[in-house]
Amino acid sequence: MNTKVTQIDHVLTRGVQEIIGKDKIITMLHAGKPLRIKYGIDPTATSFHLGHTVPLRKLKEFQELGHTAVFIIGDYTAQIGDPVGKSETRTMLTLKQTQDNAKEFTHLAAKFMDIEKAEVHFQSSWYNSITLEQTIRLMATVTKEQLMRHETFRMREREGKPLGFHEMFYTLLMAFDSVAVKADIELGGPDQKFNFLVTRQVMERYSLKAQEALLLRYLPGTDGAEKMSKSTNNFVGLDEDPLVQLVKLMKIRDENIPTFFDLLTDSTVQPNEHPIAAKRRLAKLIVSDCHDRSAAKTADQQFFAGHPQLKNML
Repeated sequence: MNTKVTQIDHVLTRGVQEIIGKDKIITMLHAGKPLRIKYGIDPTATSFHLGHTVPLRKLKEFQELGHTAVFIIGDYTAQIGDPVGKSETRTMLTLKQTQDNAKEFTHLAAKFMDIEKAEVHFQSSWYNSITLEQTIRLMATVTKEQLMRHETFRMREREGKPLGFHEMFYTLLMAFDSVAVKADIELGGPDQKFNFLVTRQVMERYSLKAQEALLLRYLPGTDGAEKMSKSTNNFVGLDEDPLVQLVKLMKIRDENIPTFFDLLTDSTVQPNEHPIAAKRRLAKLIVSDCHDRSAAKTADQQFFAGHPQLKNML
């Protein structure tokens, strides 16, 4: 098997849960034409965790195949907040808050992908100038009934809980991003499938080729029970102290070690590797990415030498 075929197989399988338009993606990748690979982040907070790096690493894989990473900073959608899975309407943020949050994430993203070679767009670069006529045209691309197929919206309706129109509009704003940048493929978690399917329809209404999509697996939290999230306090922060990161990673469940390797590194668990040895190697790789090799080595030595600070962490 030649190198290109191996690379394409790798990018479409490692860490990928589902592909929308798999056959078309394979054809496009083998054609050799540079594709536009979109990933959007809503900067709703000032700190970020390892789960946010999964799509960034996938973007880098596409970059290494010669494709263009299109990085969208959702400074408008972040004001609303993604309603997926939320039983209550979120408190809206200001545009300034989201843009301030975005500065930190862009800095951190550069550690996991080639940000210099990527296109980085703030949504405000097109939404600040969109007219009411254009907004109405966007709204006309879907029906209320289609949007109400969203599981979160149906849940709110069943439970008699409020559903803001701005929350329903979130999906359309996200879809218009793909129209604005003419995306070929979009990356996101499994919870974004509804949004991605609507995006395909919206793009076609604008006479564009519908984008395909890769739904990436969730990174488990440190507790192993749910996906990594700040709200469940089972996260490893990207800007946390190296020793704190290493301690958290050494505490992940053994059964999740292969998943962490798949989603966060270019390595794998070795045959017959002891779980402690695997977690130690994993932790050093991840801390090196977040900081540097020296910081990872020091944290590793402190952990296994029983550093006094550990008694407050374990």
